[in-house]
Amino acid sequence: MINIPKRIRLWLALALGSTLLVGVVYAAQHQQNRQNADRPLLQLAGNGMDSLKGGQSTASIVGETQAEAASSTEPFVSIYDTDGKLLVAGAKYQGNDIDPPAGTFEYAKKHSPHTFTWEPRRGLRLAAALVYDRNVGYVLAASNLHETELDQYRLLVLSALSLAVLVAASAAVARVLR
Repeated sequence: MINIPKRIRLWLALALGSTLLVGVVYAAQHQQNRQNADRPLLQLAGNGMDSLKGGQSTASIVGETQAEAASSTEPFVSIYDTDGKLLVAGAKYQGNDIDPPAGTFEYAKKHSPHTFTWEPRRGLRLAAALVYDRNVGYVLAASNLHETELDQYRLLVLSALSLAVLVAASAAVARVLR
């Protein structure tokens, strides 16, 4: 058996505890940030579906202008018929329509509302909520995740710095308590 000095065992215990603590806080905040990206989209898609059921036109729900999905931070709404065919698009990417991934409409038929992350083009990641009604079709609400991902990066950097400080502090404590 290896004889590990007491101060190293203490430092390892403190460093491991610090790592676990920072990891749990990071994971919880990461999940919270991602849920915060989904929440308004669920509401927007649900409100759009309610408006369609209430007889509002697709154009009035989507709006008159189409956003550029790569640069806009505003959420957008697109409406699809019951077969998943695009009726009105609230955004485009470099002038092209953006279609959800294959299988998304079929999944949403069984699991509506459905939230997902989607990368329609390299470098463009969207948070999306898709609501389905068999009599109306689908309402998709989505937004660019660029700002959320910047927040996630900042959180990662702050977590790494916090971990470094805690591990260094644990080494100092281990040295004093030897």
